[in-house]
Amino acid sequence: MKPFADSDLEVSSIEDLFNIPDNLKENALEHLEIKNSILYLWFFAKDKDFNVTKFKEQIKKKWLESFLKRAEEKISSKKFEEAIILLDIALKLIKDNKTLYKKRGYCKEQIGKIKEAIMDYTHAIDLDTKDSDLYPMRCEAYCKIKKYADAAGDCKRALGFNPRNLELSKKMEFLFNKIIIDNKIKFGDKAFSTIEELSHAIDSDRPIGINYLSSGIIEKWLTIISPPKAKEIAAISASDLTDESKISKTIFKLNPSIPCMIDSTNSISSVKELCDLLRDQPTQIFEQLTNKNSDLYNWLEIVHNDYFKKVKVILDKADKNLFLNNTKSNQELIPDIYLTLCGDKIKPFPGEDYEISEVDDILNIHNNYKSKVLKQLKDKNSIIYKWLFTKNIHQNFKQDWESSSKTWQDFCDHLMGKQYVEEFRKKRGNLREWGIACIILILVIMLIIKVDPIPGYEFFILLNLLVIIWLIKLMISRKNSSERELFVVFILGLVATCGIALLPLSIFWRKYKGLRIYKSSFIDSNILSERV
Repeated sequence: MKPFADSDLEVSSIEDLFNIPDNLKENALEHLEIKNSILYLWFFAKDKDFNVTKFKEQIKKKWLESFLKRAEEKISSKKFEEAIILLDIALKLIKDNKTLYKKRGYCKEQIGKIKEAIMDYTHAIDLDTKDSDLYPMRCEAYCKIKKYADAAGDCKRALGFNPRNLELSKKMEFLFNKIIIDNKIKFGDKAFSTIEELSHAIDSDRPIGINYLSSGIIEKWLTIISPPKAKEIAAISASDLTDESKISKTIFKLNPSIPCMIDSTNSISSVKELCDLLRDQPTQIFEQLTNKNSDLYNWLEIVHNDYFKKVKVILDKADKNLFLNNTKSNQELIPDIYLTLCGDKIKPFPGEDYEISEVDDILNIHNNYKSKVLKQLKDKNSIIYKWLFTKNIHQNFKQDWESSSKTWQDFCDHLMGKQYVEEFRKKRGNLREWGIACIILILVIMLIIKVDPIPGYEFFILLNLLVIIWLIKLMISRKNSSERELFVVFILGLVATCGIALLPLSIFWRKYKGLRIYKSSFIDSNILSERV
């Protein structure tokens, strides 16, 4: 049988197909895929249970053995270019084979095609990361083009398979000496002498930074510059985290003051700035906080660990909700994170710096913000709504508010409780009546003092004026007065009242004393006249 139209090759058995020329092998595989082809029908005629997939695996295995055997012969004869031609054909037919890439990489390295050799070694490593022979081979290739950092990474991985290999240990020391010179660390085309400089360099080129971290170069340099910091970086490098998470933690561990990039336009340097972004862009920030590979997650953990521990409790709930596919519940956690980070003082309105810290701040809020407060109060997952329940408000507020028409007056009434509001209004009415009476009495007495001045009463005049001003302030105030304030007014009023009470006695005493002086002088004048 001659199955190929462009060739006179005859096939009479399966063994003949195993040994067909290299230039027809790809054509043979194509024919096996076509059910109406001569080759497929011929095999099917021989065996009705013919399985194309199994047969292709069988034939590829035979061809692979043949290619490797012939390639080894070429390599032994140092005919590397001919070996490469064989391996190229083999890789077209048998894709994703580690051994073929490994052999071709070695051949290309021998003829000086180092970069292509590195690519083949990398393909082979991707197919089998546990092959301990591949890392030293790629390490040598990197050394030839003076990529010592990449070489160090492969050398360290090779040492992971064989820690007692003295040759690899010496190679590692050689590579460190090529990168760390005079206490300076080479990073790309530059050399740095301070941790701060290195942190910025890693942040600007993270792929190289990942390589430096995994190869132990950063740790080795830090043992010279800062041994305690070297231990911290070693712990990060040895962890089971992803490379993205490791390099992010390393950057902030090296330099906690480096800004945390949120996106191309936003970066933060403090928890306060994080709060503002969480308020303005809640969904984006929440997604980053729940992503353990993000810079924001690692920045908060490394730089602000106290806050992170509190937020982590909330984030664990988010992980549970994600597991249960309950994304709606995750949105409810955003205000909780905001309040955890901000504490009592919050800025609840997006894009504005208006700050509140007490319930009274809302009750006395400017009219421009009342509609914004009411809008948030209609949403149970808003910042203000959840913040209110961290304060000492009336216990029935939630129930009363939900059943109300949700106006500003309803809010004020329900916030303090209906009964409390009525009692407060009654007390404020009594206070106004009492205050008006006191003001009238004080003004009358001050008028008497002005008509008939009494020495020493200037103090009481000033004190009475102060009491009048304070009383007016209490009467026009929209909020309930504190106990301390009422106590101060009471004491001042008591002192002023005592001074006022002494007024009649003082007037009587002054007039009585004047009468006695008059009588005494009259008697003395009579005695004197009699003597004369």
